[in-house]
Amino acid sequence: MENLFALLGSLGVGAVLGGGLIFLIIKSYIPSYLSEKGKNLATKEDVAEITNKVESVKTEYAQIIEEIRSNNQLKLAEIEREKTIRKEVYLEATEALTRHLNIIGSLVDS
Repeated sequence: MENLFALLGSLGVGAVLGGGLIFLIIKSYIPSYLSEKGKNLATKEDVAEITNKVESVKTEYAQIIEEIRSNNQLKLAEIEREKTIRKEVYLEATEALTRHLNIIGSLVDS
């Protein structure tokens, strides 16, 4: 302890006060600095987690939309086939009626 006082005495009052001042600055600055660094790291981790969740939801919705689009295309193709079949049946029925009317007309004229 005496050696410490002797050392401090040899450094002078200004050096001791300067050292004390630097110690107090470091003592108050380092905890707040480390605390802020911790907050920033936590914020970065939170942002990364949120980004991952957003990207996951985007991917899920893209898959759902693609599935719906595919189902709609299949339904539209089915409707188009049905329309084509109905049109063919209608044309065949019209031709059959026309033929029958022609046959009846020819029988009446005879």
